[in-house]
Amino acid sequence: MTFMALKHLVQVQLILEDQQHLQQAERLGFSSQPMWYLRADLFGILNQPDEAAAARRTAESLKPKTRLDHYLLGEFKRGQGRYQEALSHFEDALLADPNDYWSLNMLGLCHFQLGQYEAVIPSCTACIARRPKFDWPYLARGVAFGKLKQFAKAHKDIAQSLELKPDSYHAYLNRGV
Repeated sequence: MTFMALKHLVQVQLILEDQQHLQQAERLGFSSQPMWYLRADLFGILNQPDEAAAARRTAESLKPKTRLDHYLLGEFKRGQGRYQEALSHFEDALLADPNDYWSLNMLGLCHFQLGQYEAVIPSCTACIARRPKFDWPYLARGVAFGKLKQFAKAHKDIAQSLELKPDSYHAYLNRGV
């Protein structure tokens, strides 16, 4: 058996285990829109298009209920490159919990991907207020400042990112913004 064949078998086994976990969650009454989208993706990977379509239809018939639903849907849309749609889910997650760090973080990332650099700055600033020792928001805010030609602020944030994570490839790459 080749390495690639073995890798494929392991991936299929992991997907089948994920499917079992999703089925167990459903039996326990935890049925949500993101769960059904995940199930549809897993069926697609297993080359089961009918099951994938059925799971997608079920997902589309449900509405997100919780902060976590909105966050996971935002991640799902972001992963597909649908940043504008993802923004609305992260905003809804933040309405449910304004202190949700990861929704703030992803909100900033989506604004960044959309080239909305002015909107990146408040998201990153809020992230920094919540986790001042995490390098990523400094880096993202620094790059956004650079895109806005606010070079002194960009330099300061990227330097802070490097101080927090000296081996950051991305910080070194973006020092010359």
